[in-house]
Amino acid sequence: MQIGIRGNSNSDYNSRRTNFLQGLDYPWDMSKFGSSNTSHSCVLTSSHAPQNGLTFVYEEPYSNDIGIIEVANPERVIEETTQNIEINLKNFGTTTLTSATIKWKLNDGAVSTYSWSGSLATGAVENINVIGGFDFSTENHYTIEAWTENPNGTPDANPNNDYLKSYHAVNLYCNYFLTGDEWYYLTNVVISNIVHYGCGIPDDGTQDYSSHFYGNHLPGETINYTITRDGYDGYFAFWIDYNDDNTFAEDECLGIFSDMEPTGSFTLPEDAPLGMHKLRLRYFANTMPATTDACTSLEYLNWKGDCHDYAINIYNPSTPPECASNPTPTNCFY
Repeated sequence: MQIGIRGNSNSDYNSRRTNFLQGLDYPWDMSKFGSSNTSHSCVLTSSHAPQNGLTFVYEEPYSNDIGIIEVANPERVIEETTQNIEINLKNFGTTTLTSATIKWKLNDGAVSTYSWSGSLATGAVENINVIGGFDFSTENHYTIEAWTENPNGTPDANPNNDYLKSYHAVNLYCNYFLTGDEWYYLTNVVISNIVHYGCGIPDDGTQDYSSHFYGNHLPGETINYTITRDGYDGYFAFWIDYNDDNTFAEDECLGIFSDMEPTGSFTLPEDAPLGMHKLRLRYFANTMPATTDACTSLEYLNWKGDCHDYAINIYNPSTPPECASNPTPTNCFY
């Protein structure tokens, strides 16, 4: 299937974006009215296309229309705990904008207000530092919500693009010598409603995906997994940092499983603490690890293996989590 998408002009086309999985925005660009756009594409996958079809709706641009397109800083994975919080502001309208109100909050904290002024032309983007030197060391996961109001002192004519929620994870965990060389790596990971296909990144260190790949589960729930890898037969091991102390203790190991049987399960404790917790998956090629230490170096295994970090959100059944915009679609509760 091929879908052609056109704008009224180059600038009209270039100002549009497509939201596609895990909260990632893909800009449209380099299109000329009346000609083909062969160098860029809108990608649809059969596993995520809605069953009842897909509809593209064109609307004429509004006069005063401002929105937030990205949390530019911090990165999704936070490795330095003191960071500025920066957002990218975009003029979606046809009128140059000179003022707007930006509101934002972290997790369930208080709403903060930033009064922006400047000159933002149609289609232009400006980076805004709403707060400097914020301390991200107090929690392991952060949700940043930001939205705009009152462009040029008037109500926004198109509130649909005003609001953005972004998910971030602090990574202070061990990651030295945890992965192997380019021949031994995880390729597809399905851990209950974490679905991560095509995830093989040869020889690129420990990968932390916990900001946008996590599963919602109840205490005591059994979690099924299916994992494939490229390399020798070996073993998989799982850990969950239940006490969120940035350490995967040996008693937090869920087990070591032979990858000769890539489909299996493990069960969460009935008293598992509620909240978001880091989940570690390691692949040991050829050799069973001697301990359940999540930080055991692969040096003695001749550099054979891989390591991915995800997350598990353990929730109370009386308060199910909201449908999140950038984790996998199966994490949504309706």
